[in-house]
Formats: sequence, structure tokens, C-alpha cells
Amino acid sequence: PQLGVLAIIRMVKMTLEWGLCDVSAFSFAAYGGFLVSPVNQDFEGSYQYGKIGLKVLDKFSCKGQNRLVARVYNMVFGTINVFREPYQASLDNLKDGYRDGCQSADLEYAYLCLQKHSVLQIHSGGSTLIKLEQELTSSAINAEKYGQTAALLSIVVWLSAVLEIKDDSSRENPYMTYLNCTEDALLQQQVSQKNLNFCHSLCNKQKFTCLLKGDLDGAIHYYNMSLKYPHSKWAQSTSTILGDFLDGIIAFTCAQKHQSDEAYWKNIGLKAIEHFQKFVESSEWNFSHKLYLLEAEHHALKGNDEAALQKYDLSITTARKHRHLQEEGFALERAGNYHLHKGRHGNALSKFSSAKECYERWGAHSVKNRMAAKCRELSY
Repeated sequence: PQLGVLAIIRMVKMTLEWGLCDVSAFSFAAYGGFLVSPVNQDFEGSYQYGKIGLKVLDKFSCKGQNRLVARVYNMVFGTINVFREPYQASLDNLKDGYRDGCQSADLEYAYLCLQKHSVLQIHSGGSTLIKLEQELTSSAINAEKYGQTAALLSIVVWLSAVLEIKDDSSRENPYMTYLNCTEDALLQQQVSQKNLNFCHSLCNKQKFTCLLKGDLDGAIHYYNMSLKYPHSKWAQSTSTILGDFLDGIIAFTCAQKHQSDEAYWKNIGLKAIEHFQKFVESSEWNFSHKLYLLEAEHHALKGNDEAALQKYDLSITTARKHRHLQEEGFALERAGNYHLHKGRHGNALSKFSSAKECYERWGAHSVKNRMAAKCRELSY
């Protein structure tokens, strides 16, 4: 990754010294991607370089065609703009990047655009799981057909997540179908190839599905596993953002047990809050509901009932306003758990019932059924 950064800086330097060419569009976009990385977190500077990249791309386009569209769009709409503009605003552009990349035979970046389009929909709740399954399946078939392994790996990981959440046992295991291996075997293969970013993302996927299935022990297991595969400080993605959020939820849940490791888990949760405070400064739309939920869990840990309830409600209403359907359901579920812990069974039933409706609209049948079971228990 460090050599890639040096190459990007060299490309920008050559452009400034010798003038613009079509590749300059990618150099500016790639530099913006470097600025958004955890080592920098210069979201405003990154956003401005992304806009410069798009302007240069347009300048060197002929009748709307440019061989670098997929590369620039992958970086700008798949990495940079998620920290400034609503997730949903990048979706159509990533689809355009896929189409333009296919037309210009830049299949590697075409399929990276397609992969990011699908994953971004999972994180944003921008589509029902039924539609996502169809899109991810189509993407996996085509990525396999054209030998786009890097994109295929991520597509298969998140297709498996969708099938787990949908509780669809009628489908064959996508790992066996497209990669001819199990998830565990894939993980070990990528570890041997030192692809630690992918291994970290796979752990994030497991934390995501475990929490939605109510499996805290499983989430803790994959949190601890993810520590073996640190994500590069030179790269930032929606998966790392999701991982930071899930780590905070796992940490506060563990800390609320008030056992001997409370301080350890509390510090992890506070670190997640710190990360999202920085993210919210750049994009309230994408991150404020996550921050409110983390803050609610922190207040619950401290025993600040009124503050916790206020933050839970803010997380729920903000997620609803910003059209993050699955995270509205998750915030409702967490609020229901809090009310249940406090002995307010009527309030808990109301929150679980609303969470069930959100998960049902999303198509997450396994999670909906778990909420329905909680509602039945509280109704007796």
C-alpha cells in the first residue's frame, strides 16, 4: 500500500509539472482516496480532489466516453463521497461506472464498481434483500464468467450474508457455487496470501450477521478474530466503517454486563464514538444515527436513563429520516432490549414490534422471526 501511495503522489506531481492528460483524472481521484484513509481522515480535502478528478475526466471525454470512467467513479463514488454525500447518492454513479468500464474493456474496475454498488446498498438499506440477492447473484455469475476474482470474493461474502439474514436455506452455499470452497477455507487461503484487508472485511460480515441474529457470543468471537487481521491504515471503505460501528455495539453490550473486563470493553466503545464523531462532522446523513445509537449504549452503561432514551429515539428517527431501514430496525431492537432490562415490558414490546416491521420490509426473515418471538413472550 505504501508504494501505491508513492505512485499516486508521483502521478499528481507529474500532472502539476507537465500538465493534464486523461490519466490525471484518476491521479486526482486516487489522491483523494489517500486523503480519506484512516491515517489522514481529511474528508473535505478528499472531497475536493474527487471533484477535480471528475472535472478532468469530463474535460478529456469524447461524446461522454472516457476509458477511465470506471476507475475514477470507483474511487470517487465508492470511497470518497460516502464521507460527504448520502450513500444513496452514489448508487447510480457506481452503476454507470460498471457500464462504462464494460464498454471500454476495463473489466477490473467495472466489477469493482459493481461490487461497491451492491455492498453500499447493504450498508445503506437502499434495497430489499430480495432485490439484493438477485443483484448479487447476477454480479457473482458475471464476475466469475469474466475472471474478476477480486470483486467476486467480496460479492460472494455479502451474498452469503444476505442469504443468512433472509434465512433462505433453499439456495446452495455461494462459496461452494462460485469459489468451490467453504468460508473457513477461503479465510485461510486469504491469510496465506496475506490479504488481511479481505480477512478483516470477512470478519465484519460475520459480526454483522451475528448481531442481527442475536448471537453476541459469535459477534465477540469474530471481533477477536478480526484483531488478527488489522485493516490497512492506508485504506478506508464502507466495510471498515461498518466494522467500527459493530465493534462499538459489541463493546458496550459486553461492558453493560459489569464484569471484570468492563473497562476494556468500555474503552473500545468510546473509541468507536470518537471515530463517528469525526465522521458526523463530514456527513450527518450517513453517520449521525450510528453515533446516536453508540451514545445511547454508553448512557445505558453509565445508568443515565433519560439521556439513553433520548439518544435511542434520535437514532431511530434519524435512521428513518435518512432512509436507513435496517438500522432503524436495529436501533428499535436495541431500545427494546434496554426497556426490557429496565423492566418496562410495554415499551419493550412496542419497540420490538416496530423493529419486526422494519426487518420484514427489508426482507430479513430470520431477524423478523426473532423479533416476533420476543413479542410473543412479552404478550403473555
